[in-house]
Amino acid sequence: MELTDSETQELKATGLDIQRLAQKDGKFLPTKEYVADPQDGEISYGEGSPIIGLEKFLGYYDPSINIAYSPSISINTDFSVAKAFCRYSKAGKDSIMVDGITNEKYLARMEKALELFRKENHIEGSFQFYLKRERKYKEAKGLGESAAVASATARALLGCVFGKEAVADNAFVSRYARLVSGSGSRSAAGGISLWLSFPGIANEECYAERMDVDYKSLKFFTIPEKSLIETISAHSAAVQSDFYREWIFGKYKRIKSLLEGQFSLEDLLSMAEKDMFRLDGILMSSGFFVHNNSSMANLSKFFNFKKSHDDVYVTADTGPSLVFFSKNEKSLKELEAYLNPENVLYGNAIDAFNTNPDVKDRKLAEGYFSSL
Repeated sequence: MELTDSETQELKATGLDIQRLAQKDGKFLPTKEYVADPQDGEISYGEGSPIIGLEKFLGYYDPSINIAYSPSISINTDFSVAKAFCRYSKAGKDSIMVDGITNEKYLARMEKALELFRKENHIEGSFQFYLKRERKYKEAKGLGESAAVASATARALLGCVFGKEAVADNAFVSRYARLVSGSGSRSAAGGISLWLSFPGIANEECYAERMDVDYKSLKFFTIPEKSLIETISAHSAAVQSDFYREWIFGKYKRIKSLLEGQFSLEDLLSMAEKDMFRLDGILMSSGFFVHNNSSMANLSKFFNFKKSHDDVYVTADTGPSLVFFSKNEKSLKELEAYLNPENVLYGNAIDAFNTNPDVKDRKLAEGYFSSL
């Protein structure tokens, strides 16, 4: 059930309260502006890491510029990495190659973002992208790859147009990564971050910032699982759910409560576990079921294990790939042995981004650009 005008106004008022709370701690202040100075033939590089939602997000209030109905929280992982090269050309046309293939889906997303970017910064000319994804798994759904792609391409683009100082400005990168994929805003911030988004927020104020929480002791692993569900379809379906209103209003309440008091890493992990089930409920009521037999069996075994280990947590996004967390490495290893999955992948939280491309990757990118 779509939200009414009065409900969106109520969300806007609460969103402004959250914004003011965050600004008291020096977060979400106006972003710095940079002067556009693209040079014909300039090539720039950027990387992005995937994310796992803690306080999750589905549904766009303004899909034209990817303003979400609610703020959200996630953590960056190293389950994969997206590597992007961007070349500016005064002539020619926009293009993108992804993993060696000219991909129409990514071209459509890129064109939408580039149209807004050029208009906002009064830029003419075209941008060509060479993108590759390096996964530590063969195939999986729900491990945040699209967010990694968005932040990698945004860094490469901004490097081409504004230079290295802009690329190092995570808030500035986050603002433009959002135009490719909403979750890309959080990928660009790194670590555990809050994406400030709500109905009526100004375009330039809608980005992600890192939260002040220590996650260095956090351990986690995933069990990669495949799925045919596309997240882009889930966004439009979710807002039709009879449960969507309660989910969104509850999300504002939880995030505002976090910022008003002291919170721990365990608080965020507990939120992530509970929000997985809320998300599942939203999607199921919209005709989507993201789990498979394997993930359902693992969830059942996990909650049996948790009866004697209350320091482990589980979550999943719009896919059957489950992620298990704990600050206690011993408990996590015992959980792995108990689940006994065929495939398991341990990960780390990412809060820094490599700015120097591999020489072989750059040569491949240059080869693609010279073929255009």
